[in-house]
Amino acid sequence: MRQPVNFAMLSVTLADVRAAAARLAGAIEHTPFVHSRTLSRLTGAEVFLKFENLQFTASFKERGALNKLLSLTPEERKRGVIAMSAGNHAQAVAYHASRLGIPALIVMPKGSPNTKIRNTQVHGAKVVLEGENLFEAGKHARALAARDNLVFVHPYEDPLIIAGQGTVGLEMLEAVPDLDVLVVPVGGGGLISGIAVAAKTLKPTLRVFGVETRNYPSMHQRLNNLPVECGGDTIAEGIAVKDVGNTAFAIIRQLVDEVLVVKEETIERAVAALIEIEKTVAEGAGAAGLAALLEHPQRFAGRRVGIPISGGNIDSRVLASVLMRGLVRDARLVRLRVTTPDISGSLAKVAALIAFIAISLPAVQSENFEPFFPTGWGSPMGGIGVLGAAASIFFAYVGFDAVSTASEETKNPNRNIPIGLIGSLLICTIFYLLVGYGAVGAAGSAPMVGANGAILQPGTPEMAAACLSHTDALVCSKEPLAHVMRMIGFGKVGNMIGLAAALALPSVVLMMIYGQTRIFFTMSRDGLLPEVLSKVHPKYHTPHVITIITGVFVALFGAMFPVGILADISNSGTLFAFIMVAIGVMILRKQQPNRHRPFRTPFVWVVCPLAVAGCLLLFFNLSLYTISLFFGWAIIGLIVYRLYGYGHSDLGRGIREAEGGPVLPPEPPFHEGPQA
Repeated sequence: MRQPVNFAMLSVTLADVRAAAARLAGAIEHTPFVHSRTLSRLTGAEVFLKFENLQFTASFKERGALNKLLSLTPEERKRGVIAMSAGNHAQAVAYHASRLGIPALIVMPKGSPNTKIRNTQVHGAKVVLEGENLFEAGKHARALAARDNLVFVHPYEDPLIIAGQGTVGLEMLEAVPDLDVLVVPVGGGGLISGIAVAAKTLKPTLRVFGVETRNYPSMHQRLNNLPVECGGDTIAEGIAVKDVGNTAFAIIRQLVDEVLVVKEETIERAVAALIEIEKTVAEGAGAAGLAALLEHPQRFAGRRVGIPISGGNIDSRVLASVLMRGLVRDARLVRLRVTTPDISGSLAKVAALIAFIAISLPAVQSENFEPFFPTGWGSPMGGIGVLGAAASIFFAYVGFDAVSTASEETKNPNRNIPIGLIGSLLICTIFYLLVGYGAVGAAGSAPMVGANGAILQPGTPEMAAACLSHTDALVCSKEPLAHVMRMIGFGKVGNMIGLAAALALPSVVLMMIYGQTRIFFTMSRDGLLPEVLSKVHPKYHTPHVITIITGVFVALFGAMFPVGILADISNSGTLFAFIMVAIGVMILRKQQPNRHRPFRTPFVWVVCPLAVAGCLLLFFNLSLYTISLFFGWAIIGLIVYRLYGYGHSDLGRGIREAEGGPVLPPEPPFHEGPQA
């Protein structure tokens, strides 16, 4: 139980504070002390803010510094003064010493903010940077004071300084007498000790809390008889003090109820809140009082709380970083990272799509969506309508191969491949929905109709003949995105998008080559195809034989078939593969329920049947030509498998795991340099 305080026995009394107030009248700003409705709702307390950041040097430090300087004798003024400070005390001493004609020398730690160093020099003081912290700067300042016979103006270990700072508390209670709590930042202790003297003398029932940053809790540790352990970077350098003042400590021990410790992140939140809500700039130390309410709201709920915003000198670059991190924490700022394969045209595709979306969306007209389903839902084996388009759009996801290849090179490919595929599906779907919406909404996309009223299918001779007399129709354009740009008045952009499409087309072809190459290579390695196809080049370590053969076939197919037909052919195989994978997952889940699965399909008995049904629906909405071609190639594949593949395969020969197939040479050793 704390003993009753004999205020008359304190080293600083209310009379000293009132004397300081009289001395400072007219030379120091009587700063506003106002109620904040928004912060009150945010914290659950009735919050009143004392804007000491509105002083000329943007800090309460002017009060103590001027009170000290006004007490000097003419002889002491002539000798000059010296002070050590992290910035605010330095500016206060420099400004008022210059105003009073007193020479001033300021010693600041080397890590002091640039804005505080520059402002101190602007106010007319000579600045010396010495020491890594305030303690080391203080030692150097005392040595210079002894050598040059200067008057040492301590930032907090001086009754005159403490009395001057106490005028903050005097003004707060004069403005709002029915306060319940004061929450004050604590560095060396000068501000809180002075405020506590004034406040507790006038209203003994008032509670006073101090606030320190977690990296520098020196006062908290001393009050709780703990070893003082401080250090590290902090945004609140103004209260980053290892050695608290003994004069201030004696007062704090008797008058302050508790010193709270807050996290750096909470101080940053307080700085951001004061800017966004109160439209005022506070440095880290100046926002520490509000940070205590944000981190310990239960301590102050329902109470009338006074908080001094003790300073506003914060480096603009630090402030920018604080605000940026705040936006990220509040999910108001996100980073979208698009990873593209290292293939010619990949970046051009992404840039072209983004440009098209940005320009076309503002030009969308609702009447272009009437009728909304001009070709209906489609019909089995018709290749048109909503379902036919959905089946064809699978060609847009040819990047599966790039995603799976990249995922195979990660630390946990079995887990990362499905995650990468799902993520790429989501991003591609958003992109193509926006592209489709912009194209149709900006230019319209009515289908071509034949003489018999039937809708013509793209890629057919009838469609080609109809387009000869409808050259402006979007469905007839060979470069639809560029065509839309020209139609809405962005011809140059359309030409650039057309060029980007031409540059990007090789990447589509290369993806098809790489995808098929990997499949054929695996089949050859497992014995399903001749072993020569999986031969690896001795120098480049690539399956050069199958790559050359596949490249030739892809080039021939690309020359003989329109892109739309090639897309549907590719889609038929992809959809069928998805069906088989979904069925295989269900079979393995049934036969081997305890099998280790780096990626476990959620709700497998719902997801997999839906996947099978959806892929079947899309598969049978491809054109009859495409489906016939698929089954034709499938029959050829089954014949090859029966006549050659099965008998030569590892499975057919009873070989399991890595026993069979050609042995690949080991990868060349990775060079670990001196920085590895």
